[in-house]
Amino acid sequence: MKLPFTRGWIALLVLAVAYLGSAWWLFTRGGGTPDRAVTKIRIAHWQIEYGPPDGLAAVIRRYRELRPDIEVEQVLVPGRIYRQWLRTNLVGGTGADLIEYGSFLPGMRDVPTRYFEPITALMNEPNPYNRGTPLEHVPWRNTFHDGLFTEQLDTPEIGQLYSVTLCQVNMRLFCNEQMLREITGDDPAFKFPVTLEEFRRLAVRTQAYARRQGRTVYMLAGAKLNAEWLFEFMLTAMLMNVNVELDRDGQLMNYLRDYQIGYLRNRWSYRRPDVQAALGVIRELAAMMRPGFVQLERDDAVREFMTGQALFVATGTWDATSLIRLAPFPVGIHRFPQPDAADPAVGSFHIGRAADSTRGTSMAFYLNNAGPHKEAAIDFMRFMSSQEAGQLFMDHSGWISAIRGTRLPPVLAPAKGDPDGYSMGGGYMKSGADTARVFTQSLYRLAGPQGGVAQFVATIEPEMPGAIRADLQFESRSLLEALRPQDSGLVARRRLGPAEAGRAEALATSQTLAESQLYEDLAVLAESSPRP
Repeated sequence: MKLPFTRGWIALLVLAVAYLGSAWWLFTRGGGTPDRAVTKIRIAHWQIEYGPPDGLAAVIRRYRELRPDIEVEQVLVPGRIYRQWLRTNLVGGTGADLIEYGSFLPGMRDVPTRYFEPITALMNEPNPYNRGTPLEHVPWRNTFHDGLFTEQLDTPEIGQLYSVTLCQVNMRLFCNEQMLREITGDDPAFKFPVTLEEFRRLAVRTQAYARRQGRTVYMLAGAKLNAEWLFEFMLTAMLMNVNVELDRDGQLMNYLRDYQIGYLRNRWSYRRPDVQAALGVIRELAAMMRPGFVQLERDDAVREFMTGQALFVATGTWDATSLIRLAPFPVGIHRFPQPDAADPAVGSFHIGRAADSTRGTSMAFYLNNAGPHKEAAIDFMRFMSSQEAGQLFMDHSGWISAIRGTRLPPVLAPAKGDPDGYSMGGGYMKSGADTARVFTQSLYRLAGPQGGVAQFVATIEPEMPGAIRADLQFESRSLLEALRPQDSGLVARRRLGPAEAGRAEALATSQTLAESQLYEDLAVLAESSPRP
């Protein structure tokens, strides 16, 4: 007779437990009450190799401790589709709150002024997350190693700053140290190559080692991007005399437009003896890579290096973490050997060493002007570029921090290096999308076994004027688009009173400089226009 009563109580008990469990889940996991609401922001980037996601994850964990009301999600996008992903999401209004962008992304120069919001005024204030550090009273922009000078050079809107950066990168040679010891044996006189001629001699020893082992070993792992990075650096190093000629304003730095204008005004060409001598060295370096390297991707070069088929891989320090963690052998980080005045190929044109490291900072994040949570996004921008977060990022990613006052781990010391040479930019292989296409599509004529410098020059010289004109036209259109809205902004600032008047005058000066560059670009395009 008591059985139905017992069952009823059991049913009620189960319902009560389910209700309480549901309530607990709702309040602790399901968003909670309105006063416990969490703001969610997203940060998108393409640095999905080993290192950066771990570094950002550590920064995000610490930030959540400080700001439990803000949740940050990493959005990892493969580099191959990043440009398409970026434009599609920005146009569709679904872009992340903070987005990695680089001025070097082909065909994307219009994106910043259309979709990102300047943070210039904030950059002149101290970063509140640096409170209690030596950077406490330092303007935010000056807490970066380069004072965001690199970002300012590439800003789409003269006088404005759009981004914060997280790291410093340099180009380096990564070496299979175990194989290097096998190649050099117990030779007490061996030292790592400093000059290009010493590098050539090591290449000969590497070939002899491959024959003794009865297997294929190349001096350099080959892939299109790795070759472009190495070749552009070496061209710049070997043609420092041309760089100095093109530095009209004595800035010790050339921009892509300087190479474009210099070429169109016949100040340099691929027919010059010094340029042809440098191209001859590029042919030598190409012969140190596997045939067909232009068709290969970065991953192919890394795989070749990891499997012991190449002594070196030329890449940026952004690959250091992946290489060191994954390689089954010790990996050394070395500076590029450079030609000197005694070099048999280019020594007669040598005027000094090229800087293979800078204080420039990279991995720049921009604020989405259509983002729904701008205040939260700006707050996280401040934290992730603070001294504390910079140290966390470096310790967990293996990438050198962009922030002053961070302590460099000893393993990364060779990756940083010293800027102990001329730093003049580079634009011999590409000064834009069209010149890159012409140079790369014809590279086989320079690097192939049946090719040579003469065949290469004869192929690209007829096409380069049109390609360089197209690149300069594109840059001019981008600059014009950035300048168009400036006048109304300047007038508005002047009417806002003395607090904004000084800023308006500074912007007016920058705008005048940009307009003078635009007029020069248009004049060069007009004078170099093909005659009917």
